[in-house]
Amino acid sequence: MLIDAERVLSEAATDCGTVSIQAISTLSAAWRDTDPDLALKAATLSEQSPRLALTATALTDAADLLRHRGRRQEAERVARIAVARWSALGAYADADACAARSRSAQRTERRPRFGVQSLTATERAITALVAEGLSNAAIANSVGVSRRTVESHVSSVYRKLEVSSRVALARIALTHRIGTA
Repeated sequence: MLIDAERVLSEAATDCGTVSIQAISTLSAAWRDTDPDLALKAATLSEQSPRLALTATALTDAADLLRHRGRRQEAERVARIAVARWSALGAYADADACAARSRSAQRTERRPRFGVQSLTATERAITALVAEGLSNAAIANSVGVSRRTVESHVSSVYRKLEVSSRVALARIALTHRIGTA
C-alpha cells in the first residue's frame, strides 16, 4: 500500500510540475530510503514553494535522517536552520520539537503578540500586498494559496496591529516600510 502511495505521489509530481508536490514526493522518497541527501534536496526544492512550513519540515526531516546516518555535525547545522525557520514562522512547538532532538539548536525568542514585530514572514508579505492595493483574491493568486488562507492572514494581521481596515493596514505598512527593500 505504501509503495502505491509513493508511486502515485511521484507521478503527480511529474505530471503537474508543482514544486510543492515535487518536494513532498522527494521527502517521501528520503524517508523510504532513509536518505538525508534526498531530504536536503526536498528542502532545496521547497524553497521555491509558497508553503513556508514545507521547507522547515524538510530541513527537520533532513536533520533527523542525517543524525540517523551518523552525520552528526551536518545534522546539527541543518537542525539550527530548521529551528530558525520554524521560529520565524511563529511555529514554536515545532521549533521546540526540532531543538529537543538537537544538541546545539535552540529556538529563538518568541516574538511579541502585538505590533509590527509580532508579524510572521508570511503576514508581512501579505501586508505588503494589501498595501499595494491587491484584493484577497489577487493576493491568493500571487502567493499560490486559497483566498480563505489570505483572509485568515489578513484577519490575524488586523488583530495583531489593532486595525480594522485595509487603509489603516496600508498606513502602518508604509510607516514601518513593510515590503520595501
